[in-house]
Amino acid sequence: MERQWARSIRVQGLEYSKTFLPVTLVKEYVYCPRYAFYRLFLEKDFTTESMWDAKKFTIDHMMNALKDHEGEILAQVRVRSKKLGLHGVVDLLILSEGKAKIVEAKLLTNLSRRSLRRRHIHIVAQAGAYAMCVEETLGVSVTDLGFIGKDYKLLWLPYSPWIKRLVEEAARGLHHLYETEEPPPRQYSTKCYYCCYRNICWEL
Repeated sequence: MERQWARSIRVQGLEYSKTFLPVTLVKEYVYCPRYAFYRLFLEKDFTTESMWDAKKFTIDHMMNALKDHEGEILAQVRVRSKKLGLHGVVDLLILSEGKAKIVEAKLLTNLSRRSLRRRHIHIVAQAGAYAMCVEETLGVSVTDLGFIGKDYKLLWLPYSPWIKRLVEEAARGLHHLYETEEPPPRQYSTKCYYCCYRNICWEL
């Protein structure tokens, strides 16, 4: 199978042989490990509706959501973590006095602080993975994770140790999938019925 997502990268003139996988797969792995497996190995473009919608979410809109926050605001920041073997692009990053805040846009999702700790915990995992990449790439300390949902309101969660543990476990799981090419056990849930891979998954 072709590992379409994996690549080696050059950082400061040095090439690392270790595979760097996209941070977005952390979200998929926490949502469903089997879904992440299919994203890794199937040769198919699965640009989701939310991804296309995010392209229409202009920087001006994002800046407006952050108008009351002080600090330097950077958009579309490329980051990577050699420790986690992950790379990606952060939607927005707020820098102030050696500290940083991550902001992720999920424009088709109704978010709340409660949902971010429960049914949308996979979104938190993605932001947490970006946070760890930011800390390693930029040498700053991340304090908070921000989320802009369907209502364009900004929600904050503290970047806590449990999020870091969640990310580390997911990153290990992802690389295990990549190295073994073995699908994880099937887990039936209500999510299966609107999954784009359900027909393939049920046949394996």
